[in-house]
Amino acid sequence: MAFTKVAALKIVNPVSAVVVTVQLTTAVMLTFFAESIPFGLVRQIHLYTGYFLITLIVIHVVLNWSWVKLTFFKKNR
Repeated sequence: MAFTKVAALKIVNPVSAVVVTVQLTTAVMLTFFAESIPFGLVRQIHLYTGYFLITLIVIHVVLNWSWVKLTFFKKNR
């Protein structure tokens, strides 16, 4: 069985959803509950999942590059 773009996206998309959820949760925690949480740990989690999210976004765009080209780089005929 070959590892295809579709198979890769079936991994990248759910992982991205989890990472975005972690980012949103830690952002809310840092904004509204900074006094009552271990600030350093939450900040580290937010920072590293942010880096991971950027990596996932790049992978997602690379896997969908053919769609991006068709949608945004149309040639006028």
